[in-house]
Amino acid sequence: MEDLILKQKKTVLLVSHNIRQVQRICTRVLLFEDGRLLADGPTQEVCQTFFEKSDQEIYDREAAHGGGFQIVNGFELLSLSMHSPDGRRLTRVRVNEPVNIRIHYRNTDALDQPKFGIGVHTSDFLYLTTYDSRHEIQMETVEPGEHEAVCHITRLPFTPGVYSLRLGVSSGGVEKTIFYGENLLNFQVVGEERFRNVAGSEGLILLDAKWQQLA
Repeated sequence: MEDLILKQKKTVLLVSHNIRQVQRICTRVLLFEDGRLLADGPTQEVCQTFFEKSDQEIYDREAAHGGGFQIVNGFELLSLSMHSPDGRRLTRVRVNEPVNIRIHYRNTDALDQPKFGIGVHTSDFLYLTTYDSRHEIQMETVEPGEHEAVCHITRLPFTPGVYSLRLGVSSGGVEKTIFYGENLLNFQVVGEERFRNVAGSEGLILLDAKWQQLA
């Protein structure tokens, strides 16, 4: 399709839910919902409308209903939450601010050499990052009971929008996954206009950088 559209200059009608593919190869986009035309215009403008609408619906649904967790392999995730460094629970985080992710869990069996991995993905399940505990939590055994692990994030580098957390837990010298879940906690990143200008259409990660004119 890219060859037809970009090189052969053919007119192609693409019907797709893959918005990032649409962003990459289309020059005009029509957005429909329940058979109604919501938007018709330049690619980045209409795709951004879709992302903002989708993100808000996810955020509103999460706020109204919350999340539910299940017991897997003797591991029960009791809560997954985000907090400011001073302990305030967060659902919105400002661009580039620090945040702590708290994992409150119960294990019915002893966990040998547990490892935790936190990941972030977009509302359309584009994986953005993963960070695990293997070099920072080195415990031989976690006895049965309720426990908590915390991932301290120095700076959250995502552009404004709604994102989701995923969590994986493994145990043993030869790692065995005992828990894995996606879309466990939705959170909103907010920021001033200069950050919103690049959200979605020009990227999802903000560089820790600055410009300088030399001459």
